[in-house]
Amino acid sequence: MLQLLKIEWLKVKNYRAFWILLILYIIAIIGANFIAYTINNRVREEGAGVIVPSLYSFPTTWNMVTYVSTFLFLFPGLLMINHAGNEFSFKTSRQNIIDGWSRKDFISVKLLFAVIVSAIATIAVFLTGLVLGKIASEGSTEPITTDLHFILYFFLQTLLYCIVAIFIVVWIRRSGLAIGIYFAYSLIIENIIAGAVFYTLKDTGNTKFSQAFPLQSSDSLIRTPKLDEILPGQNFSDTTLLVIVSFYILFFSWLSFRNFTRRDL
Repeated sequence: MLQLLKIEWLKVKNYRAFWILLILYIIAIIGANFIAYTINNRVREEGAGVIVPSLYSFPTTWNMVTYVSTFLFLFPGLLMINHAGNEFSFKTSRQNIIDGWSRKDFISVKLLFAVIVSAIATIAVFLTGLVLGKIASEGSTEPITTDLHFILYFFLQTLLYCIVAIFIVVWIRRSGLAIGIYFAYSLIIENIIAGAVFYTLKDTGNTKFSQAFPLQSSDSLIRTPKLDEILPGQNFSDTTLLVIVSFYILFFSWLSFRNFTRRDL
């Protein structure tokens, strides 16, 4: 597998579009959180007697920095579609098989690459939260490890988006169309379906089942900071959501594996 990763590195090392997207994603994570931090500070200073909490001071830091970063959720999937889609567009997937790779090797390294991209994004979020949290919590004795589990939630959310993107591009095998379907499903289709389920079950008190869809389940892990204290709602427990998200990660990985290994090259 290490040798396969080395070959994968050679594929992306000089691929300018990939690095531009990745760098823009990291800059966007830092920039979005800095803007949110600045707005929060300004609102606190001009609160006109209203006590406004510092959302970037520990222990709220990790919930806030991951919540803001989730608004950039399309980037990781776009990176994976851009990278994997080129394999089909330029027939390198077929060439790899001819050169001796098994189909299992090819799809496995793509899924592992999704883990690496998710880890890079998570490290960027962690470092951003650590810096802003330290600044906002100056003089505070709150431990930085409180609520650190939100970093794990962010990693799983990013990984699920990447795996879904891989499934779409392996199924479609055309980057442009795969991007369109990915955007449509992520932004429109699943939200409409989940919204319909929510309003259908609203009178029964079982609205939490609208969180059972793939991307909704990962999004529900990172809720708006402090909102549950003000407007308590009905949600699946974090443990249940973790099980659902883990299931979808394995399920879409299996679908990608099955599709690639059974279809013609």
